[in-house]
Amino acid sequence: MFTGIIEELGKVKKIMHKGKMRFFEITADKALQSTREGESIAVNGVCLTVVSLQDNFFSFGFSFGLEFGCPGPGNNFSRYA
Repeated sequence: MFTGIIEELGKVKKIMHKGKMRFFEITADKALQSTREGESIAVNGVCLTVVSLQDNFFSFGFSFGLEFGCPGPGNNFSRYA
């Protein structure tokens, strides 16, 4: 269950298109503490699974018409509690 508490404002670093899939790289600090690949992070209220994790950014992908996460600051992050 997500708490709904916004822990951090992150930034979309990159959006990549691979066929019908879109992959987002998002910079974050607090939201990544103790997060592992396969876990969920809510981004602007949408539950997403972390598919790749680096020191200060994570990636997720999806294959449908979800429109959010514009490049730049101001994306809300909360972890699964």
